[in-house]
Amino acid sequence: MFSKEHILIRCIHENLKPYTHVVNKNWLYKKGQKTIYNFIIVDDDTMLKTVSEKFDSVETIQLSEGLIIAKTEPFYFDENYNIAIDK
Repeated sequence: MFSKEHILIRCIHENLKPYTHVVNKNWLYKKGQKTIYNFIIVDDDTMLKTVSEKFDSVETIQLSEGLIIAKTEPFYFDENYNIAIDK
């Protein structure tokens, strides 16, 4: 579904930290470069709440039962692999 549109998907934990067992850290952070993301796919209310607490504005799109796209303001991962938001 996403690869046909050239959309990159990266796995993150419920705490919004990268799931580095399956994601190459270099995909998320390259010195001097920012890969910008603007959505997070969530599968439960707990993660949706975490996303809503982190971002000022979250728009949800229901994909299927139990699967939601949380559209956020643009963000990237900093050198410590934390979500950073340009303000």
